Amino acid sequence: MPSSPAASLKSKILLDIENAKNSQALKKAKLGVKKFPKDPDFRSLAGFVLQSEGQYKKSVPFFLGAAKIRPRSEKDIENLTSALEMSNQIPAAEKYLTQTIARYPDILHAYSLLGNLLARQERWNELVEFATNSLSVFPEKIELLTLRGTAYSRLNLYNESFNDRLSAYELSPTHPMAARLFAQALHHKGAQAEAKKVLTGIVGRNPKDLEAIYDLSLLATAKDAGKLLALIEQISEDEVPEADLLHFARANLIKISKGLTSALPVYARANAIRFSHLPYEAERENKDFSFAEQQFATKNVTVNLSEVEARIPIFIVGQPRSGTTLLEMMLSSCEQVHGCGELGAARQFCKTFQESNHQFNASDAAELAQHYFSNLPNPAENSLATVDKMPHNYQILGYILSAIPNAKIVNILRDPRDTALSTWIQRFPVGGIRYANDLISMAHSANLYRRYMELWRTTFASKILNVQYEQLTRDPENVSKRIAQHCGINWDPAMISPERNTGTVKTASVDQVRNKISTKSIGSWQQAADELKPFLDELDFDLWPEYDL
Repeated sequence: MPSSPAASLKSKILLDIENAKNSQALKKAKLGVKKFPKDPDFRSLAGFVLQSEGQYKKSVPFFLGAAKIRPRSEKDIENLTSALEMSNQIPAAEKYLTQTIARYPDILHAYSLLGNLLARQERWNELVEFATNSLSVFPEKIELLTLRGTAYSRLNLYNESFNDRLSAYELSPTHPMAARLFAQALHHKGAQAEAKKVLTGIVGRNPKDLEAIYDLSLLATAKDAGKLLALIEQISEDEVPEADLLHFARANLIKISKGLTSALPVYARANAIRFSHLPYEAERENKDFSFAEQQFATKNVTVNLSEVEARIPIFIVGQPRSGTTLLEMMLSSCEQVHGCGELGAARQFCKTFQESNHQFNASDAAELAQHYFSNLPNPAENSLATVDKMPHNYQILGYILSAIPNAKIVNILRDPRDTALSTWIQRFPVGGIRYANDLISMAHSANLYRRYMELWRTTFASKILNVQYEQLTRDPENVSKRIAQHCGINWDPAMISPERNTGTVKTASVDQVRNKISTKSIGSWQQAADELKPFLDELDFDLWPEYDL
């Protein structure tokens, strides 16, 4: 039986797309829209071709037309949402999904799309509210539980996040995402054996689940490494969306089984792939520093202390992988102190000044203080101090100390060579630490860090305590007493036993801080001196007088 004219035209369009003849495909799809106006496929195909060419705004009318003809089609709903978001029409995408849910409350995929849209916009409080309302109607919707769990985690509400991870896993222990996120939550709480068991189950069901294999590579022993490496060898770069993940997992396992030296070439490959997709913007970083100099080199904007709460806000700053997590675990071991993890509220607020070149003033300082404290996790009732250990807050200390004059800053220094190696062999979240994947960029960032701290020293010296990681690990009792005095809290012997702290840890130091304080990583850079040469060549030794570089 011969195919219909519409079906024949669709086949020709698909063949053009397969052969990368997008202009011909688009022309035929538009012809199909005219000849068969009630057939939504031609509108979808036209939108697909335009979207593949990066013409997101032009694809919107076609996807909208398809969605009007098939308003209940999950694929059409997803296509239109994606086109609106990619063309930066976020309010329109949100409005469309909200209206779709109101008209067709049984289309569960629309809830997931709206939840993910809010997550990508980092609107965590709104996501919690939306997911909670939706879960009251669909209590077993796993993706809503995982989204709310992520929002709780980003809001540093770790117990609530863990409960959602657990609920999703209990609803469907074989659901790959639910199981993996539950394993990560277990790992962050220090339950390594339980996390490993869940991840092993995922890989047993799907030996090519690379994300689970990568997570296992962070927990594996030398005994496990061989089997996991064999699984990795069965996965090619073409099969996975993030090829660097494949190489980071392989490098982790080689490091465990054969040592760091053998793993370094694989780490180099992983970092090169990741840096090609996530380049470091040195010029933008220089511009932000110059703006900070302009704002704070000659003035000191402050807000009345009565306008902020009396609880002592402690900020730990420094380079990532320099010991910030260890120091937070030490401080939060005190009953008086509530550890908040890495809070993004201050950086989120200050970003507007950096992007608009707005001159920071007393009114802005008061608003920043209000924004920061309103976004703090609810601390324990008896806490006298909170700890925010967002390392890169060193870039905005002028804003923080102007807005929160009772803040205490602890800047932790570490030999930049050791920090560089530790950074080089870690895989950080997308959009986080872009310089981590390039040694020259890493040196640029390290130099800039010291320039920032020198800038703040000229204006806020009495508010900032500099602590060297090497001294902290060699003499934790005396150094922690000095830190406690600076922060205005009573020293607690528990500070020198952070491994007993049961708090959640979400950073790359999750396993190290579960062990006793140790000096074994000091000087570890020497194992990779040749590989670190590009970093060392660009590092400004004069900025690091504390170290014999």
